[in-house]
Amino acid sequence: MTVKKRNEEIDFLRGFAIILMIFLHSAIYFPSNKFAYTLWDYGHFVVPILIFTSSYVFFKKTKFWESSQFPSYLKKRILRLLVPYYIFLVIYFILVGIKEPSKINFQYIFSNITLTEGIDINWIVLLFVYLSFLDPFLLFLRKNKFFFGLTVIFVFVSTLVPLFYSLPISYKLFMWAPWLSISIGSFYVVNFERNRWFTVTVSILSFLLFLAARFFQKAYHHSLLFYHNKYPPNIYYLAYGIFWINLLLLLFRKFLRHSPVKKIFDFFSYYSYSIFFIHYLAIYVVTKFFDYRKLNWCSFFLLVLFLSASIQRLINRLSSFKSYLYLIRPSAKVSTTDDRANLQK
Repeated sequence: MTVKKRNEEIDFLRGFAIILMIFLHSAIYFPSNKFAYTLWDYGHFVVPILIFTSSYVFFKKTKFWESSQFPSYLKKRILRLLVPYYIFLVIYFILVGIKEPSKINFQYIFSNITLTEGIDINWIVLLFVYLSFLDPFLLFLRKNKFFFGLTVIFVFVSTLVPLFYSLPISYKLFMWAPWLSISIGSFYVVNFERNRWFTVTVSILSFLLFLAARFFQKAYHHSLLFYHNKYPPNIYYLAYGIFWINLLLLLFRKFLRHSPVKKIFDFFSYYSYSIFFIHYLAIYVVTKFFDYRKLNWCSFFLLVLFLSASIQRLINRLSSFKSYLYLIRPSAKVSTTDDRANLQK
C-alpha cells in the first residue's frame, strides 16, 4: 500500500497556525504586557490560515463531483468536526463542574451543544460546519461563470458591510459570507499556483487592500485592533490575513522547506484539530486550578504548548498500543495442523 504524500506547504501553514493560536489564547491573560499584547493583536491571522488550508485540500480533490461523493463526504466531514468537539465538551463540563459548578445549567449546556453560545472557541467549529456545505457549493458553481461571479461579488460586498454597519443579528448567523472569501481565494490558488508570480502578486494586492482599508478605518475613527474587526470579519481583517498567508508561503519556500524545525510544524499540523481542543483544556486547568500569575506571558505560553504536545503524544501512544493489541489478538481458534498451515499462508 502506497502512502499518499502530504503537502509540505499546507502542513507548515496549518502547524504554524495552531502554534500561533495557542500563543494568542495564552497571551490574552497578560494584557498589561505591551509587547505580548501587540503580538497578540498582530497575530490575528490564524483563522484565515486554517480556512485556507482546509479549503485548499478540498479543492485539490478534483474528482469530488465526478464520483458523486457529496453525501458520503458531508457525513464524514460533519462527524469529524462534531464528534471531537462533543468529547471535548464532556471533559470541559467535568472540569467546570469541579471548579465552577454554578456555571453548569441547562442553558449553558444546550448553547454549547448547539454551537449558539457558550465556550468562546465553538464559533470556529460552527464556521467549519458552514464550510462543509459552502466549499462543495463553490465547486458546484465553478462551471457556471455567471453564478460563480455573482457569488464572488456577494462575498466581497459582505466583507465591506461590517465596515459601515453593526448587524442587529448574531455574527454567527452571518459570518459564513465574509469568511467564504478565504475559500474563494484558495480556489484560485489551486487553479493558478503553478504560476510562479501568483503568490507574489496576491501578496502585493492584499497588502495594498489592507492599507486602503486601514486608511478608511482611521478616517472614520474605527478601531484598528484586528480583534474588533473579526466578528464578523471585514475587508481590513481579511486582507491582512490573506497577505500573511502568501507571505508565509514565500518564507517557507525560501527558507524553511528543508529546515529541521519543519518536523515541529508537521506534528502540530497532523494533529491540529485535536490539539485545538487540548490546548483550551490545558489553559483552563492552568488558569483555574493553579496560580498562573506567577508565570510571565512567555513561560505561560511555553507551558501550554508543552502540555498540549505532551497530551497529544500520550494519546498517540495509547492509540498505538490499542492498535497493537488488536493486531495480536487471534481472530479465530486454530485447532488443527492444517488450519495452522493455512493461516500462516
